[in-house]
Amino acid sequence: MAERRALPPPVPPASPDPAASSGAVSTAFGSPLDPVAARPHQPRDTYVVHVQKDQHHVAYDFFLTAINPNKVTALWYGGRGTARLAHKGNALAKGGVGEPEDGGEDAMGFNVLLHGTQRDGRTPRAVEKALRGSKGAVTLDLAVEFAVQVHAGALGFERRTLAVSCHITAAGLRKDVHISSQTCKSRFGN
Repeated sequence: MAERRALPPPVPPASPDPAASSGAVSTAFGSPLDPVAARPHQPRDTYVVHVQKDQHHVAYDFFLTAINPNKVTALWYGGRGTARLAHKGNALAKGGVGEPEDGGEDAMGFNVLLHGTQRDGRTPRAVEKALRGSKGAVTLDLAVEFAVQVHAGALGFERRTLAVSCHITAAGLRKDVHISSQTCKSRFGN
C-alpha cells in the first residue's frame, strides 16, 4: 500500500489590495507605512558586461541586464542614469546610461557607452596591456546610478536612486572579452 503524505497548504497569491502591497513595499525601503512582520529583500540587479575598444579612442560598451526578484513590486526606470568605470581606483571612463530597451516598466536591458578619461594622459598598465590583446586578468569597478520608481499594483511611490556597484574580472578588453567573474550589489539612495 502506498504511503500518503499531506501536502503543505498552498501559498496564497499576492494580495491585489493596494493597502496590503504598500506595507510590503514600504518595508523594503525602511519607511513604515504599515507595520509588517516580513521584510522583503531590496531588489537586486544582475549584469552581463561586454567591453569593446575603438581604434581611435577607448570606449567601453556595456549591456546591462537588470533582474528584479521581488514579485510584489515593479521597478520603473525613468530618465537617464550615470556610469563610471575604474581600475584599482583610477578612473577609466564615464558616460550615461541609455533608456531601457524594453520600456520603463520593469525594464531588463540597458545600453551603456562609456568614453575613456585619462588623467595625465596615462592609462593603467594592466588596462593598456588588455586593450592591446593580452588575455591577462583585469579588474574593473563599474558604478551605475538609475532613477527608479517602485510600483505595487496601481500604486507608485516616490522616485529613488538605485546605485549599483559591480566588481568585474575580465580576461582582456577586446571585442571578444571574457568576463571571468562579476559581483554586483545594489542599494537605494534618496
